[in-house]
Amino acid sequence: LISSENLEIEGLGQIFYYLGSKQEWEVQGLALSGTAQGRPRWWRISIGPVFTYKRFRSVYPYLYLSFNKLWGTFKVKEKVGDLEGTENQKISSKSLFSTALGFIYELTSTLSIKGEANFLPYKNGTDLGVMIKVMYSF
Repeated sequence: LISSENLEIEGLGQIFYYLGSKQEWEVQGLALSGTAQGRPRWWRISIGPVFTYKRFRSVYPYLYLSFNKLWGTFKVKEKVGDLEGTENQKISSKSLFSTALGFIYELTSTLSIKGEANFLPYKNGTDLGVMIKVMYSF
């Protein structure tokens, strides 16, 4: 969007879809034996500006401010003795906004390391995510 010698402002949009694998658990503490199966499925959309400071030689710190929406379902199928039931729980994000602080360190012209800490504030707290990537460009 905007680029100068020291600062670059870009727009970034991401869409994620997660199709989780089934997990099965034994239900404990009942007179009859039982099992529960769960499977998550969710979408996440993130969009906003990225401010990158370009003054340093091979390290580029950045700030990503984004609108961040997550929604989906967690399907639970339970079986205890002869009884069976299925329930779909809705999943949704507690916060619509996210802040990420990170850096890109260029080891060579084709190999970089990216580190990022992501903060999602909500009414009763803040969720934190940490990411480290090795990126190869060709």
